[in-house]
Amino acid sequence: MHLLRYLTALAALPLLAQAANKAKFVDLAERSSDGIIVLNSALYDEILAPDVPTPDGAKGRDYAVAVVLTALPAQMNCAPCRTFDPIFHQEAANWKRLPKDQRDDMFFAVLDFSDGQAVFQRLGLQTAPNLQFHSPTTGQYKPSNRQLTVNYDFSKHGFELVNLHNWIRSLAPHSYEIYKPFNPIPYVVAPMVIAFTIAMGLLSYQYLAPLFTSRAVWGIASIVAILVFTSGHMWNRIRSAPYASPQGFIAPGFSNQYVLETQVVGGLYGLLAASVLILSEVVPTIKSSAKQRMAILLWTGVLVFLFSVLVRLFKVKNGGKSFMRTSTLSVWY
Repeated sequence: MHLLRYLTALAALPLLAQAANKAKFVDLAERSSDGIIVLNSALYDEILAPDVPTPDGAKGRDYAVAVVLTALPAQMNCAPCRTFDPIFHQEAANWKRLPKDQRDDMFFAVLDFSDGQAVFQRLGLQTAPNLQFHSPTTGQYKPSNRQLTVNYDFSKHGFELVNLHNWIRSLAPHSYEIYKPFNPIPYVVAPMVIAFTIAMGLLSYQYLAPLFTSRAVWGIASIVAILVFTSGHMWNRIRSAPYASPQGFIAPGFSNQYVLETQVVGGLYGLLAASVLILSEVVPTIKSSAKQRMAILLWTGVLVFLFSVLVRLFKVKNGGKSFMRTSTLSVWY
């Protein structure tokens, strides 16, 4: 009877060792805020030890392992490692949100080169990061139609969280989703802002209505918009043109332009437009014929002078092109 109990206990030792081994990594994962287990060479071999056949040929790991072999220290100068590390941690945090009876079927782990040089040398790794997925070797989640160990192809999937998640989820024992925290802005803040805006609009309508219906306001706004676009402002924004040059504020040729040049030309356009408006709208309202003639001469002179300045700038910008061959200076800007 004692001999039978002794033999039964010996037969149960491998199962007890397996359970104790898994419990150790369950505890390490629970202590981590995102479920990541930090490995060294010994722990790497231990967490994957059931992959090694026992003398009787059996295998006994009933959990999966997603492990990244990386090189995070600054002296290693591994930019991809530092890029992928927070993405992998976020994915591990998504898995940890599952119920305990499910999340204990897979572990997320990280092995840094500084802690696992022996593993890197044994695997012949020359680059990092490397992501390995080790499927269970026994139990109901053991795959029957693929290899037990699969490597993540960074050149194919990249470093995006969605691609990593889809890849691991296709191999994991349980399906899970990317956690998206509740965003109160569309449901709380945005309605409050809209309601406040509507309330302020209703309260101030009687004061703002004259501005919105004023011909003068819309006329000024239209003229300013026309001057901004015809002077070359958008060209400066798109091309990121410099403000000016030590040689002057006029860029030679029609394919170049400075910001200061745009401002000067826009100002000249505005003054020319103002001169025309004064001659057409203001001068006719002057009652005195003598003052009206003086105003006509004055503003006609201003108009001719400003246009002469604009023609001179046109000549400086491209001296080889005759102004008489162009119907308007708008070809400049």
